[in-house]
Amino acid sequence: MKKNFWGIIITIALIVGLASGIFSPLPALATSPTTSITVTKYDAYGNPGTPVTLSLSDLMGMPIQGDGSTHYYNQSITSVPTNLWDPAETLNLKDKGAVRGTDIKDICEMVGGASAGDQIQVKASDGFGEIFAYDNVYNPSDAQGKMVACWESNGQQVPTFNKGIQLNFFARTTNAAGQHVFGNWDMHETMPPANWHHSDSGGIHYPSCDGLSIKYINEINIYTGGAHEWTLQLRGYDNYDMRQTEFENGLAHQHAVSWTDGGGHVWEGMPLYLLVGWVDDNLQHGVGAFNDDLALAGYSVNVTSSDGTSYVFSSATVARNNTIIVANTMDIQTLSQDEYPLMLVGPGLTGDQMIKKIVKITLAGLPGSASGEKYIGATLFINQVLSITLVDAGAAGINFGAVTPPAEPGDADQTASTPAVAINVGAETNINVDIGIKGITTGALTIGNWEYATSYVGAKTPLTNTYVTVYPDVGSSSSNGFWHWVNVPAGTTGGSSFSCTVFYKAVSTGSGY
Repeated sequence: MKKNFWGIIITIALIVGLASGIFSPLPALATSPTTSITVTKYDAYGNPGTPVTLSLSDLMGMPIQGDGSTHYYNQSITSVPTNLWDPAETLNLKDKGAVRGTDIKDICEMVGGASAGDQIQVKASDGFGEIFAYDNVYNPSDAQGKMVACWESNGQQVPTFNKGIQLNFFARTTNAAGQHVFGNWDMHETMPPANWHHSDSGGIHYPSCDGLSIKYINEINIYTGGAHEWTLQLRGYDNYDMRQTEFENGLAHQHAVSWTDGGGHVWEGMPLYLLVGWVDDNLQHGVGAFNDDLALAGYSVNVTSSDGTSYVFSSATVARNNTIIVANTMDIQTLSQDEYPLMLVGPGLTGDQMIKKIVKITLAGLPGSASGEKYIGATLFINQVLSITLVDAGAAGINFGAVTPPAEPGDADQTASTPAVAINVGAETNINVDIGIKGITTGALTIGNWEYATSYVGAKTPLTNTYVTVYPDVGSSSSNGFWHWVNVPAGTTGGSSFSCTVFYKAVSTGSGY
């Protein structure tokens, strides 16, 4: 039986005092429909030519793709472990509407076009992008179809078309239902593996070509002879070479944090622990990608420079620590030559810890690694159905705000009738389950300071580091609420933030966690 779990971060900020630097998660960039595209061609040495900006009227004046009535579809994850790629193109299709737009190839021609061996980047205003091979843009197969910058859907143009300008694939083939689908198997057959988009769910690495349907396009870049991308080697449970595009897309997907140093310079990048979570087990990203249990058991994290300089951190130091940052920019600019491509920064790091020119992150001493044991999950499907949904009240996460100790605030969004978090068991579930809870915390507040109850006025119970069953033998079509508080004792140091990650797990009754 598959065991389902979710993790949710809860935070509390005490009254802030003066500090030598400022750390903060970066807010998600405002994303709104774009109405122009700037196209630039780079020479073989990476030098940009003169950019050309095409307005909406310019784009509409070029040959138009789409007839305004034919709908085009992409495919998202199948959610069927035995049918990841779905060659029949029937599962989880995403209707892009009756879209019209301009061929990416025609846009490239406005700056001299591309040639065999070149690569073309399609990039959004929030920084998300993808780099495609010449043939995918200039010689697309029927299964893929033309790559089109769509500025209209169902008769509505940008900005009313609120996902545009959007990349869509005008597949010329159809599925059995007569739908023009660019499916997951089409992505597999027509694009190099570097372009295969995936999304993790339940520990399974599902392909999802819908991830290539980039919204809010405002840039197209042609790289003569191919893009000059750096690669970050991640070594641990598995080996993975992360491309520059993947790193930057992670930042665009709200994984970015910043730190302002004592000199006023703003460093931006990704927390080290998120990169560690990519290779600490078989789950690369998504909720639970960073394995707290393994970090608690202990291993080392070696950050290495291209010149061989390195520093080793303990997994306990790295775990859920947003202030150890793998930065790729300073003051919105690419790092200097003696720091490029990545540098470790953050408040409290010493000089020897701030590794420059990072090329590799290695996890050593992972549980089981000494004996060669691999801990990939195995799932047996025995005609049992377990459907669980986590519902978070109000804002994302459990939020206590800023307090002055002593205090015992509750989640700002919970009420007598609305829990901070509800675990709902779906009607299709055909077994009974036990629902448990545990927590992992960092900072001066111990795990026992973080509390939960099964009602707004119920007795508060301290969290523990191991799972405790709260709702035993639960049946289908049930909602199981958790209300949360934190006990901040007098004398707690001001000017600090404390956090706790709460995990909820549902397992078949009596099977244990």
